[in-house]
Amino acid sequence: MRDPLDDLFFRTGNFDLDKRLHHLAAMSDPTTRYSAPGPLQTWLEGVVGHIEALPIQMQRDLGLDDFKIGNDHFRWNAWQIEQWHKNRCTSLRDGLRRLAVP
Repeated sequence: MRDPLDDLFFRTGNFDLDKRLHHLAAMSDPTTRYSAPGPLQTWLEGVVGHIEALPIQMQRDLGLDDFKIGNDHFRWNAWQIEQWHKNRCTSLRDGLRRLAVP
């Protein structure tokens, strides 16, 4: 089954920016399950890096601050990690839908 985000189209006039938005869409797949802090940290670094490379208003629109959790997640249990990741993916996907060309 196709992912609805596969059909998102970004046309900002900046090829690199559009590419980053597409990468973020691919990274926001909530079916990927993280239950350990190490893989979650790697995913977070990628997402934060992509978002930080966007213009400031897009960073705000995508909720950059919501992805900066510090080292607290190393004390989370597997369920907490899974829920946090799923919620952040949903949030990111909602933001990307708002930025997409209708």
